[in-house]
Amino acid sequence: MLAVALLAAAAGVAWATGNWSPLGLFETNPQQDNGGPGTLWYQQVRPSSLTQAATVELPQVGPVRLWYADTAQRGWCAGLRLPDGAWVGTGNDRLDAGGTVPGCMPTRRQVNAAGRPVYVLNGFDYQEGDVDARGRGGSFWRIRYGLVAPAVVRVADLVTGRSAPVGPRHVFALAIPDPDPTGQTPVRLVGYDAAGAIIARA
Repeated sequence: MLAVALLAAAAGVAWATGNWSPLGLFETNPQQDNGGPGTLWYQQVRPSSLTQAATVELPQVGPVRLWYADTAQRGWCAGLRLPDGAWVGTGNDRLDAGGTVPGCMPTRRQVNAAGRPVYVLNGFDYQEGDVDARGRGGSFWRIRYGLVAPAVVRVADLVTGRSAPVGPRHVFALAIPDPDPTGQTPVRLVGYDAAGAIIARA
């Protein structure tokens, strides 16, 4: 009983300080939200699939790395890690401006199949993490990251013109500056195939 309590306490300290390794984070899976075996949000990481899938370089911040993995239930795990090791969406760093809690989750197709459809299946399955570097003389950034249709090779935002390549396992990360984070941010994601045709829109 004492060992279990100490382990739980250590896990709580690690989460509070943002010190999880990528695999440790996905195994703990704060996205699970108490979902037990057999529930949609019970997603177990496949350790062999863990990879640093993309990196976005932000001025006054440095490299923000996207870690990704598949799950045994055919969902996906993802998290954005700041240069000091903190995870975006956990509130453990001054640069962390919120967004999706990192961890493992079902795909949008799985969510729709489990009940009343709530997502439009448009070739994108993404989340967002926000980074605020204004205190350092930088910008506020919205990082869209996730999965795209297999034939997509490049993702772009038509509003800002920014784009990013799609990496292995159809994973992308695109950093979009937001000059006014207190208002509504217009973002129009599209996915291009190798011929330059738009084949996915979000």
